[in-house]
Order: sequence, then structure tokens, then C-alpha cells
Amino acid sequence: MKSAIAAAMSLVLVALVALVALVAATAAGASQTIDPQRFRYERTLTGATGRPLLVNLDEPLLGHARTDLSDIRILDAKGAQVPWRTVPEVAAPRPLSIPLIDVGRESGVLVALLDLGTSRRIVNRIDLQIPGSNFVSRVEVLGSDDRVTFRSLGKTLVYDVRGATHSRSTAISFRSSDLRYLELRASGLPGFTAATVSRQGVKRQYRAWKPISTTRKERKATTVVTLDLGYRLPVALLNVRAATSVYERPLEVLGSSNGSSWLPLAEGRLFRFEGSAQGPIAIDAQVRFLRLRIENGDDKPLGAVTARVLGHPRTLYVKGGAPGPYRMLYGARSRSLAAPDYDLARMPRLALGLDQAVQGHLSNERALQGPAAPAKSLLDRYPWLIEAALALVAIAFGAAGLIIFRSKA
Repeated sequence: MKSAIAAAMSLVLVALVALVALVAATAAGASQTIDPQRFRYERTLTGATGRPLLVNLDEPLLGHARTDLSDIRILDAKGAQVPWRTVPEVAAPRPLSIPLIDVGRESGVLVALLDLGTSRRIVNRIDLQIPGSNFVSRVEVLGSDDRVTFRSLGKTLVYDVRGATHSRSTAISFRSSDLRYLELRASGLPGFTAATVSRQGVKRQYRAWKPISTTRKERKATTVVTLDLGYRLPVALLNVRAATSVYERPLEVLGSSNGSSWLPLAEGRLFRFEGSAQGPIAIDAQVRFLRLRIENGDDKPLGAVTARVLGHPRTLYVKGGAPGPYRMLYGARSRSLAAPDYDLARMPRLALGLDQAVQGHLSNERALQGPAAPAKSLLDRYPWLIEAALALVAIAFGAAGLIIFRSKA
């Protein structure tokens, strides 16, 4: 009798375990389904069938997606996820510190020699350590393989200028060379103490973001120029110029995503004088609005001020092999949406097969109407589970009753 009851209870337990496993498996399968209502925007992505795609992201997509692009999902024609990742950049070789030899002066000209050895290392940049301050000079770089015949590789302005603000640049760029010896020649410098040579990697590409509006206001001794980029875009460089022939003034750059709350992004100086070269202002931010604050002091405001905003283009590599056309979703309605986790994102650049990829094309952006649908309960999504559970329990108890009846007989 006891053994019969035990057998019956075992059947009930097996039924419950099977039910739990079924629910877990069903829920796990459902978690892979992407609900478009969780996103605000969609695009159609087309390209060569079965081939990996390279997709250049435009302003609307960059402005509406998350800064790290973690809310982008790409679905194939059957609704399954298609893995993607950003295209990794080519890493530049590490800089190398080279001792300076034969440092001295020839007829008032400062001269120093660098020996790169026999490794035939290609270099095109030297970062110098120059003691002192308040200097402006051009440094010429010459190259040779025999230390007898030198040829010029380029000249670069180095400076340390102290005015309302402090500006210093001691980096030298020149034509790429694998010559063993590099000679530096300059006038008006206190000396050289150290040098680091390097090769700038593949020159980074920049894309110009054209503002949809530019306003200028004069506020007492300050000129304020505000740029509206139209979307919240990644900004890397800012080139600012003024029509005035000679000037040197402090500059502050602020950024905002909404036009009301502003954060400082960079400080420097805006200058133009004979022999000078105003470099771009480095910025690492994703903003819609940029504000330039130029301190005029006791001088009159500058002439027409122009600003060119540059950002790095963002390109996606989309895995091929799935049926198209693809559907791209982005602009998550909830912060709880986790970033995707694809094997593709962990692959090294050489394993991607970038040479096999073709250019993908995005349709115009479409807004997905309506708020995200409220999450349904497990019973609402899978009503058949109740019937399955009742059937399993009925079968288990029926079998248990039959076992007990036979044991009594």
C-alpha cells in the first residue's frame, strides 16, 4: 500500500517537474523575440543578399540612438536577430623614445640628431621636450641613411605663448620616412631635452556636421556664438576662425543636449598672427548645441566668426547569411533594454572578413507610433499552460488511483 502511494506521488512530482521545464523553455525562447513596440524608430536595411554589410550611420540615427549604440537591433526577414558591431579601427604602432645625440649649435642654429637604428621603422611624428617658455620657432626635420647626405622632410611651428591664456605645442609632423637618421634644426629655441618618435596610424576620417542655425550675441565684453546641430551628434573637433586679421583671445566651448543646461567642454585661445597656425579644438562629447564664449577684453568684437564642427563617422558591420531585407530598430523607449551580446563583437578585426562586406543602404527613418505595449503576465502570454498543467495533474492522479486500486485488489 505504501509503495503504491509513493509511486503515485512520484508520478505527480514528475508531472510538476516537466511543467516547470516546459515553462522555462518557452520563456527562454520568447526572450529572444524582439518587440518593435519597445523602440521609437525603424529603418529598412538593404544590400547584397547573404553578404556582410557596412552601414554608415547618418545624423537622425546617431541623434536618436543611444550614445553607445546599444539599443540598435537588426532583424532579418523572418524576425530573427542579425548580429552587428562597430567597425574597429586600425591600431597605430606604439611611440618609441629615442635618445638625442650630437646636440649643439651651428652658427646659432640648434641642432640635434636621432638614430632610429637598422629596424627601418616608419615614422612621421616627433614629440619634443623643450625647456623654458615664451618661444616661437620652426623646427626642420631632415633625414639620412648615411649621416652624410640629408634631405628635408618637413617643417613645423612649435610655440609656447603666454598671454590671457597659455598655449603650447611641441609636436612635429613630417613626411613619412624609414631613414635611419633624423636631424632637427631650429632657431630661437632654448634647447631639446628628449624626443619620442611615432607613426600616426591610418589618418582618421572626419565628417562635417552642418549646423541648422548659428546665432551670435554680444554680451558686454563677450561674444557668444551658438550652433544648433539639429541632432545630438558626436563631436570630435571644432575649427574656429574669425575675419579679423590679428587677434589673440580666450575661448570657452560649452555643450548642451537641450539648449538650456550647459556643460564646459574645452578651453583654449583663439589666435591669428603672422607665422601662427590655429589648430582644431579637441572635443569628446555628444551634444546638439555648441556655444562659443570669446572674451574680448578691451578690444572690439572680432569680425565674422565661423565654426566647423567635425565628428568621426560611425560604421556598423552587419553579419551576412540571413534572409533580407533587414529591419533596423533603435531609440529604446526604456532604459532597461540591455545591450546585445554577440560573439561577433568579440572577434578581432582580421577575423571579420571586412574585404567581403558590401555597402548597405538605409531607408528614410520611420517613427513607430504609440507607447510600448504593457508587459503581459506569463499566464496572459501562455494561456495553454494552465490546460497543460491540469492535464498533467489529472493524468498523474489517475495513474496513482489505478496503482492504489490494484494494490488493494
